[in-house]
Amino acid sequence: MGATEQPTRLPTIAANTQPADDRATERNGRLRMALILLEALLALILFVAIVWWTMFSGRPKGELPPTEKDDLDDKAP
Repeated sequence: MGATEQPTRLPTIAANTQPADDRATERNGRLRMALILLEALLALILFVAIVWWTMFSGRPKGELPPTEKDDLDDKAP
């Protein structure tokens, strides 16, 4: 068996030869990051609002006093 000859260089994708506007690229990156942070902040606010709503949406005068039936249910094994 003989050795198979390997190519000296693998084919690669050609680099972009057009110069990019660095300021526009940086501005796009900052805008994307700002939008991601804004979305995260809105999600956090929504989460806190839902938790707040569910924690404090009980009866206006608090819980009802326990009845005798409730006391018996609590003592049952």
